[in-house]
Amino acid sequence: MFRRISSIFFILLSLSAFSAELDGISGVYDDIELIHSAAPKLCILDTEHPDVIRAQIADKGVDQYRSVRLKKDILRLGVPSCLLYHYSEFKAEDFNDPSVKAVIVLPRKKMLSRKYDEVLFDFLRKNETPILGICGAHQMIAEAYGGRFALMRPLKSGERDLNPLKSPGYFKEWGFYKVTLLKEDPIFKDIKNPASFRMLHSYEIKELPGDFEILASTAECGIQVIRHKKKILYGTQFHPELYDSTHKDGEQFLKNFLSISALIKPD
Repeated sequence: MFRRISSIFFILLSLSAFSAELDGISGVYDDIELIHSAAPKLCILDTEHPDVIRAQIADKGVDQYRSVRLKKDILRLGVPSCLLYHYSEFKAEDFNDPSVKAVIVLPRKKMLSRKYDEVLFDFLRKNETPILGICGAHQMIAEAYGGRFALMRPLKSGERDLNPLKSPGYFKEWGFYKVTLLKEDPIFKDIKNPASFRMLHSYEIKELPGDFEILASTAECGIQVIRHKKKILYGTQFHPELYDSTHKDGEQFLKNFLSISALIKPD
């Protein structure tokens, strides 16, 4: 009896600690039970630190939080259902539901906990669902498979720092850049070469695991797009979701991923 009560107490304590990560954050993430609905769906995994989320929501409101904006855009592109979760709530068994047709993993400015990373890394290695990792999540994919990422090169003498608040003294790609497509792939359908995508990074993959191939690069960053050799697992150093009316390659890139995942029909 004592053992049973202790087990129940431990479970309740774990659930309390689990939920506490997102205290004060409301109106952003979906109920996990929705993942088991029948509608074909894409799930977005947000890896951002809750402190950063709280600050961004306080500054701009829930509707302007980047993950919420991406969810709205995915729905606008024609996906039947799109659900948004924080990776501290993530359980691989939920994402194994057959209605989950694809997953997009978003980056973070600040790590929450290595224990959550390890759960995500295990999912990235084992899952067969189409996955797209963006920017820092692209680097996390490489790390999950044994790769390495680090800061880009130091700035040269007299070279302007495009964002002195982030990794001062190091080169970074910040803004829209031309990206050279190195190999043909369905992810580049209807995208001209070179393409134009928005960058916001000072880190890059330094060592790519042998499970992957490089699909695109820039002059300063040799590993801009990766794909697993045996399954639909992509990483992009750039941000395809941050396109605008004069730089629309990112929108087409997202459409292609959704089409590959059978969530929308090809154009």
